[in-house]
Amino acid sequence: MKRFLLFSVLVVCGFAACSKNDAPDEGLAEETFSVNAGLPSQATKTTLGDKSGSVWPLLWSEGDRLLLNGVPSVPLAAGDAGAASATFRFSGVGGATVWNFTYCGVADSDCTVVFPTAQSSSDGRFASYSLPMYATASTAAAASNISLIPLGAVLRFSFTSSSAITVSQIELQALGGESICGDFAIGKSGNGRLNGSLSAAGNNRDKLVVAAGVALSSTPRSFCIVVPAGTYSDGFQARITSSTGKIMEVWFNTKSNKTLSAGTLYNFGEAAFVPMGSSIMSVMSRESFTIDAVSF
Repeated sequence: MKRFLLFSVLVVCGFAACSKNDAPDEGLAEETFSVNAGLPSQATKTTLGDKSGSVWPLLWSEGDRLLLNGVPSVPLAAGDAGAASATFRFSGVGGATVWNFTYCGVADSDCTVVFPTAQSSSDGRFASYSLPMYATASTAAAASNISLIPLGAVLRFSFTSSSAITVSQIELQALGGESICGDFAIGKSGNGRLNGSLSAAGNNRDKLVVAAGVALSSTPRSFCIVVPAGTYSDGFQARITSSTGKIMEVWFNTKSNKTLSAGTLYNFGEAAFVPMGSSIMSVMSRESFTIDAVSF
């Protein structure tokens, strides 16, 4: 059995919940391929880890999968999650001439990923299997040193409240009509390798819904939303709904940050939740991952 180590250079993070594709868990064929994905933390994965300084680590979780040329790996077992490295095992991938890896990918497609229509966020984090990523190589030897590259950007914002308010859900809409969820195709170069460009590929919408269930207080509570990297001409609007049905409207003004970079977290700061009120929030900071922060 061959073992390959993948390193990922990541710039920031995101969240949401793509559906995981079914794959056979038993009877690995004689012709197998294993990817050993190393992490510098003992925490659990592809949700945001605890921030350390200016670093937001991405961490592997139980059940995570990679897809290789559209073939799903065996799901990551509980005993392999949260360790310094995790091995993803594939079968039925022999004879490859191009090695295209996807995370949040679609089975039987080597270039399609899903940005979920329904996401979730709590404690300023996002759910596992939410931030689509990719990697590519032209040989098995090259696959021993591949960088997983994120395809989405993350919007992060916080709310406080002087009264007992629970945020039940957040509906986010791109005011310019850009697609922010659904299937997206990753472009390819002439040799069939993924090049990281994104285009809408079906079931696309300009709005998504984030489940929260977060009680607010005088201490800021943060939320994260993953959107595809790209240009958003008019920014975003969000309807923040409380458990009592009261709605606050928020406009996320991207100003000079109309083009959101892949793997970058855009922090919009904090605001007070005002039932039936409105607020405009602007980008306060941009934060990134580096190879020193996390390796896959």
